[in-house]
This record gives sequence, C-alpha cells and structure tokens, in this order.
Amino acid sequence: MTNGPSRHPIAFRFNTREEVVRFFRGLALVFDSMHQSLSGYIGSHEGRDALAARAPNFQMLRGLQELARVSMEKSAIGEPIVEVVADFSFNLRTFLSDPAISQITDVYPFNEHDLGGIEPKSLVGIFPRDGTVYQALEALVEFLRIVDFPRASGSLREIAPDQKPSPLQFAIENGRLAVLKQPAIAEEQDNENVRAAREALMEAGEALIEGLERSNSDPRLLDSLRKVQQRLESQSDVIQLGLANLACRAMCAMFESELSDAHRALMIGHTQGVAMYVGQFPDWQRFSDNASEAELDVDDVQRIADTAKAIVSDLENNPEIAEAEVPRTIVWLQQLVNDPKTTSKRAAFALMRTIENLVAQTIRHSVDLIDQTVDKTKGKLSGAASVLITGFLIVALSGALGLSPLTGKLGEVAWMKTAADLVKSQLQDLAK
Repeated sequence: MTNGPSRHPIAFRFNTREEVVRFFRGLALVFDSMHQSLSGYIGSHEGRDALAARAPNFQMLRGLQELARVSMEKSAIGEPIVEVVADFSFNLRTFLSDPAISQITDVYPFNEHDLGGIEPKSLVGIFPRDGTVYQALEALVEFLRIVDFPRASGSLREIAPDQKPSPLQFAIENGRLAVLKQPAIAEEQDNENVRAAREALMEAGEALIEGLERSNSDPRLLDSLRKVQQRLESQSDVIQLGLANLACRAMCAMFESELSDAHRALMIGHTQGVAMYVGQFPDWQRFSDNASEAELDVDDVQRIADTAKAIVSDLENNPEIAEAEVPRTIVWLQQLVNDPKTTSKRAAFALMRTIENLVAQTIRHSVDLIDQTVDKTKGKLSGAASVLITGFLIVALSGALGLSPLTGKLGEVAWMKTAADLVKSQLQDLAK
C-alpha cells in the first residue's frame, strides 16, 4: 500500500486484491483479541462492577470477527472490493450506533498490545495510541470512509455487482437494454398450492373487473386491478405483482366511498389473497425482508423518485440504447412513489433496487462495448461506438449520482459513489 495524507500513519490506497484480503484477515484477529481482552476485564473485580450487567453485548465482537472473516473470503473469491468494504463499513457503523454497545466500548481502554503480532503491520496505524475501544472502532470507520481501492483497467467492470431481487432486472437484447422476464418460482413442495391459488385468483379477478366495468367506480381503480390481473396471467415477475397489488389496495382505500359494500368486500378479499399468493415465493420474501430493513425518510424517497425521472429522460433522449418497455416500466414504478409522505417502504425500495440494477447492467454493457469495439492498434473507439457507449454511461451516471447520497443508510449502494467517479472519468476519455 502507498501512503496518503491523513492523521493516521497508514496508507490509504489498496493496490491489489491480496492487500484487501490481508487487511480483513488482520481485522478478524484484532476483533478476536479485543474480545478476549474485554472478557478478561469483565472477569476482574473492576470490570464486574462496571460492566458485568452488560457483558452479553460483548459477544457482538464475535459477530464483527465473523463479518471480517466473511469479507476476507468475499475479497479472495473475486467479489467487487468496493462493495465488500462498503458492506463491512455499513455493518460496523450499525454496530456502533447501538447505545448499549457505545456505552460499553467507551469504558474499556483500547490497548495496542491487542494488535501484537497481527499482519499487516500497517493496521496499527489505523487506531489511536490512547483511547477507548469505541474510539478505536470509530477510527476504523473513518479509515474505511476515505480509503482508496484498486484501480485496475477492469475496475469499471469489477465495481458493478450482480443484479438483485427487484421488480425489474435488465438484459441486453440486440444491443439494447430490455426488461428481463423473471419466472415466478415457488418452493417445489408449494407448486400445487401455488397453481391452485393462482387459478382461483385469476377467476376472482376477472369477475371483479367485469363488475367494476359495469359500475361507476373511478377508472384508476379499474386500471390498478387490471395491472394485477396482467401480472397474474404472466406467471413471472412476482415482485412486480406484489407491488401492483399494494397499489391496488391503496386505490381501493382511496375510492372506498365509490364502491358498493359487495365490491368493497371482494376487493379487500382479492388483494389479501394476492398478498398471500406472492408470499409463497422466495424472491418476494427476500425482497420484503430487505425492504423492511431500509431506513428511508421522505427526502430519501424524493431523491429516488427524482433519480428515476432523470433516468427516464436520459433513456427517452437516447432511444437507440433501450427498448421502449424499459422507460415505460420505470415510469410505472416511479408513479408508486408520487407522494413521498405516503409511499410504502416496499415501493421506494423497489424503485431504488431497480435503479441499482439498471446502473450495474449499463456499466457492464458499456465495458463490453469498449472491449469489443476499441481499435487495438490505436487504442481508440470508432465515432459511432463512442456515441452509443456515451448514451449508456450517461444513464449509469444519472443513477449513480442520484443514489450515492443514500450510502449512509443503505450499505448496498455504497459502490455508487465510486461508480460515479469512474463513469465520469470514462466519459471524459470518450470526449477526447
């Protein structure tokens, strides 16, 4: 590692993946040593008086040790370094935000002998010579905030993670972005129940649509029900179905006064049935679990919505890079968060995840195009290829810039800030 300006005598650039692996291996040993020292302190007379009542919380240091070990393994097998470090940093900040943890760790002094024999030696430079365990861990958080990562020629490709469970995932078809159809796959033992439930819901949905068409209910309610029915028919994209059902439920509540008692009861029963149906699918379960952990406020939801609008504008200005279904479906998701004050957490998280997937796919495809079309003898792209790649990268930049401020709340988007910097650099190179 090479040196950089800071109050720490530690380098702030990882030059190779191997350095990152050694770093996390060393952290695992540090946390193990901390845990042993703290356990010994609790066992002492002084420690029993001060900390014994909160001793079980020290076991969380074991959790940090395991987190460091997992991060080391992810780095070793080739996962994007920026994402691995960002996930670790996010979990470390979450650990320190627990008031019980901060009270405990701010009592016990941090001893440099806890680092004895640990490699790499440069780890010693991260931590203050005098202070508490809490201050030592805070110093680690600060180090992870400003540390730099490998910038190999393939770094743009490496930084983009795999697409995650989301209403939309994307593919490249005939050189253009397209919506990837995601089969709705339940657990094998549930297949028969899922099939029967779907058939019953389809029949109930058709009857409801026919009834509403003969009534004077608001067309928006009917439209939301049709969207649920269409997604049931498709037998794919279960997360889209779950979100469409949430929107339909909201419409039902909004126009409740316009419905007859019978239609109101049928609508409530139908949306509850669809909710139970999507609950049978692991993709919806994982998505819902992730959404429930996201701490998004009104300003965050507005930022996500504004980012989606910017992306749609970029796609419409560059129609050659995406099928029309891509911006159209993003607009549908964006409409689910039109009012940030009343937006469900699932809807906001869904739009955020969709943007993240889009950025990842456009970055990967841009790098593929560069590799395929660059003139190896001159190291330059043709004019037509440069224009096309620029269109993809502009979309990626809009998404990355829009979501990067959410890093402090959502560790999984921490890679966006570095992605934005790399995309800016690539766009500058294309403009030369």
